[in-house]
Amino acid sequence: MFRRILPNFAPVINNKTYSHEKDIHSTIGAQCHLENRYAGHTMLIDPVLADKGTLISALGVNKTPRVHLTIPIQDIIGGVDMVLLTHNHIDHYEPSVPTHLPKEIPFYVQPQDADAIRNDGFTNVIPIEEIKTIDGISIYRTTGHHGFGQIGQMMDLYQVMC
Repeated sequence: MFRRILPNFAPVINNKTYSHEKDIHSTIGAQCHLENRYAGHTMLIDPVLADKGTLISALGVNKTPRVHLTIPIQDIIGGVDMVLLTHNHIDHYEPSVPTHLPKEIPFYVQPQDADAIRNDGFTNVIPIEEIKTIDGISIYRTTGHHGFGQIGQMMDLYQVMC
């Protein structure tokens, strides 16, 4: 997993860690996506742009997304100059995304997800092995897991099946 922007990620820009609201503008979308603006860049994280209830959750239990977008898609993607995908699950990246984003947009991904994103037509897919620095913004790849107990076990099984 990549470090999450909120609350477990503070971007490092030119060796300075930013965490004050005047330095970073974040918009959390109704469905799952997160848009961050800092250091002159606008990054879309985990794009989910599908209509409410048009997909099935990763575990096949619920319809997803659970809510309608509250912002028009063009307003969400307007000005975005890079995408960060923390991992390729349906609640972080879904089939409508390639129809909305330019194919040449820089798309930063886990190494194991690069081929799937390229297969969706994106031409500027950049796997992050450990750290990637973009114009002074450093993104660190970290480990993570989805949950504990039964949910964690189910997600581990889902990960093996993918």
